Amino acid sequence: MRAGAAALLLITAACGTKSPCTANTCEGCCTSGGVCALGTASAACGSAGAECKNCLGELCFDGACTPATACTRDGDCSAIGCRCGDGANVETKGCKTGRCQSPGELCDGACVAAGHPRPGTGGDGGMTISFCVDGTSSSCFGADLTWSGNQCCVASGYGQCAMGTAAACFGPDLEWTGATCCVKQGYGRCLEGTVGACTGDSLEWTGLQCCVRDAFNLCADGNASACSTADVAWTGSKCCVAFEYTTCVDGTELACQGVNMRWTGAKCCVRNRTACSAGSATTCSGDWTGSLCCS
Repeated sequence: MRAGAAALLLITAACGTKSPCTANTCEGCCTSGGVCALGTASAACGSAGAECKNCLGELCFDGACTPATACTRDGDCSAIGCRCGDGANVETKGCKTGRCQSPGELCDGACVAAGHPRPGTGGDGGMTISFCVDGTSSSCFGADLTWSGNQCCVASGYGQCAMGTAAACFGPDLEWTGATCCVKQGYGRCLEGTVGACTGDSLEWTGLQCCVRDAFNLCADGNASACSTADVAWTGSKCCVAFEYTTCVDGTELACQGVNMRWTGAKCCVRNRTACSAGSATTCSGDWTGSLCCS
């Protein structure tokens, strides 16, 4: 059997569906290429055979794009139903770095702890597909990639793909498909940056973009000297702040110094505040950024 045909057969078996992808044949979502995806990745979210949606930085929960939920402990989060590799269902929940964790972050450990194979492996050890993207047959191979005949299909556990290069897109959290760089779940967004700045545990350089851990969900203009503390991450172009910061607005470095504020070099990012409006330093009962009153 030719390699391309064998790969296509593997995808069909692992997803439990036959082409074409429909609500009758797919429990997850259908990619633009007609492949049944798991439906839990932010780059391909959906259920019941619906068209896969890109959540664009939000979490994919129960087949729908939802904003990340702030939390202080596990009990603040809703229970997540994990479908393990053998079809068993396990519930779990978790809070980390101020936000409720996604299924991709929790389900592997929850399934293994309960004595089941992790999501992403079928009962026969085959791959479960998260989504399929452009690529080449010569690059689309390995434990987490398989070639469908016209697209590169990525195993569950990956959440999105970004612009990149083959030379830079490698490592435990990255896979090069031949056309795009796919990043594991746990990275909220990929944006402008530089190879020199995009380093460390919270950042991954794809060759063209800097992918930021979703603990740093809000990114604004700034500079490297201001964006250098523990609760910020500098991509080389943008300053990304920790999850608990809810907005970044106009302000001044002199004013943006309170316990709830972080100066990026160009913007004042504020946490634990819901709205910012015009005012003055003397009348502001919340946090005065130098331009706006946040309360």
